[in-house]
Amino acid sequence: MLRLLPILLLAGCSLLPTPHDPALVSAWVNTSQELSRINCEDRSNWQTLTRHVEFLRVYAEFRNDNQVKATQGLQDNITKAQAAGNPRVCEHNLKLARSRLDVLKTAWSGR
Repeated sequence: MLRLLPILLLAGCSLLPTPHDPALVSAWVNTSQELSRINCEDRSNWQTLTRHVEFLRVYAEFRNDNQVKATQGLQDNITKAQAAGNPRVCEHNLKLARSRLDVLKTAWSGR
């Protein structure tokens, strides 16, 4: 038992199960941060957001997660917002995207 103690101390918390999926949390946080920076008047900074949303969708599909439809809906809202010629339509789709992101947060909490 005393031989295991140094190994446990060196390994730290990596041997203990985590209550969440670090990659999923990271993808959600990155998407949330980028979504908060988006402005319908300035179309120059959408590429990073679309990349993060796509990663979130692909990762959910890879995991065969039950929130795949929600991530696809999120991606659809971002695509529609980016393509919208009218700022009101853009803002409406961004509001829907923020709501979907909140739903995902609730669904994934504790994983």
